[in-house]
Amino acid sequence: MRTGFFVKMIGERKKDWRALGFEMSPQAVKFAREKNGLSNVYEGMVQKSGIAENSLDIITLWDVIEHIPKPAPLLDYLYSVLKPGGILFMQTPNFPIQLLKARIKVLLKGMREGVHYLEAKDHINDYSRESMKRLGRNSGFQDPEFHILKPILSVSGASSGAAVKAKLAYYYITKTLWKISMHTVFLNNTLFAVYKK
Repeated sequence: MRTGFFVKMIGERKKDWRALGFEMSPQAVKFAREKNGLSNVYEGMVQKSGIAENSLDIITLWDVIEHIPKPAPLLDYLYSVLKPGGILFMQTPNFPIQLLKARIKVLLKGMREGVHYLEAKDHINDYSRESMKRLGRNSGFQDPEFHILKPILSVSGASSGAAVKAKLAYYYITKTLWKISMHTVFLNNTLFAVYKK
């Protein structure tokens, strides 16, 4: 959830939907409430939220699962609060691609002390499509559908023309390979998985 931008967007675009968010960081919750004007963002673990069983239609986890040491209890809880047929959307880095990029960096620049070659330093667990399937299956979800979504082209309003073009080119190449390989070759940086209860 972080700072509430997604919860805010859903509330603005889908007036008949009720959106809420949970976040562990007190600073992020404060930002969501004060800067984004959200009263529907809560601090703490969602597992302690008291959400009724079989009551939610959609749950999203944007860049969350890789930070959870033991994800099974979280997924079990999310499964319990989703309605039958409900959807869990999870997004996380695609570890095989992240690892490949790290190896290329080592080949090009060599190994240097203090350099972190994987893009994220704070990830506790890393996932592939197969491990994402097992993770969901163990909590009762159907096997997920994987999608390639258009990348965010700028961060905090800053973007370079070359970086935008490179991101878009990579997106179109990976999406094309995904389609022509009949959904077997997945080279995107990020896993976007849709699970159904």
